[in-house]
Amino acid sequence: MRNNFAIVLCGLLLLTAGNIAANDYYIKLSFMPSPVAGQSRGSGGFYASDLECGRVVFRFYKDGKNFSVSACGTKQVPVTLVGGESRPTGLSQVADFYLTPTATPDNRIRLKGKVLTFVRVNQSDTNLYRYAADNLDFTIPNGGDYTYTVDLGNGKSGIIDISASSEKDVVYAPKTTHYVDFHGDYAMSNVKTGKVEIQGKCNLGMGADGDEGQGSCFYHKVYDLENGDSLLYMSTFNISDVSYSEDGSISYTVRLLHVYALNPDMETGVPGQFKSEKSVEKTFEKKITAKPDEKTVIEIPEDKESQLPFPSTEKLTLTTTLTIRKL
Repeated sequence: MRNNFAIVLCGLLLLTAGNIAANDYYIKLSFMPSPVAGQSRGSGGFYASDLECGRVVFRFYKDGKNFSVSACGTKQVPVTLVGGESRPTGLSQVADFYLTPTATPDNRIRLKGKVLTFVRVNQSDTNLYRYAADNLDFTIPNGGDYTYTVDLGNGKSGIIDISASSEKDVVYAPKTTHYVDFHGDYAMSNVKTGKVEIQGKCNLGMGADGDEGQGSCFYHKVYDLENGDSLLYMSTFNISDVSYSEDGSISYTVRLLHVYALNPDMETGVPGQFKSEKSVEKTFEKKITAKPDEKTVIEIPEDKESQLPFPSTEKLTLTTTLTIRKL
């Protein structure tokens, strides 16, 4: 499970940061049992460009007397170990580092990310671990280093020396990015009675500078039909193709999917993966251009072959909030 989370964490760092590749860095992490210069017992590292995520994992055994190290990034380098056992046993602690480099306005190297630690609870006879997450954000000169203290258990600690360097001069290359938050208000109503059958709010956020990000919101309700059958009605709207124009407007595409499912099996499936005797899908698409903070009301026409037991009307109101960031 932790490995799956690791992939997601690096992915989030990349999606959040964007891509402004300008500098190439070598990031190296070395373990020292004490903060004494020149006494590294092993290291791992990776190469990465601006705002690319890399990872180095230290696994300690027998309170740090032995350890292993692994690294991943755009390019890994050979791992070095001094005096480690070939098959260590008794995992006592894990320190999982995620680091993303970028240049600062004064042409130094900024490293930002997280370290996830798992320390064995020694008082327990089972393999229980104490979990902690620590944010990392520091700046060093080209070729400089930073020390981080790790808990090895039983009151012992060690030092992780984090260094970063670039073969060429570090050059700051700022980039302006536009990020859009969509605040949605959805309602589906019965035309005969005027009753609102389904309603809900949904917030989505994504970049507007050519990123391929997209998001969806999902609503559903089950109706009992007069003949004893049941009908599941689902409405899902998707926002994509978001872009920002120099005149300050935001363009995007709204795609809406209706699903009518007869006698669905909701006990053994999840939305989108349930079983039913029969299902019908209908789609609707509209391209929108609007100013930030401007409300856009989208009237969605009733499906010509609607399976609902009443005539309906559907409305989606979207308001966008624009955030301009300089990286």
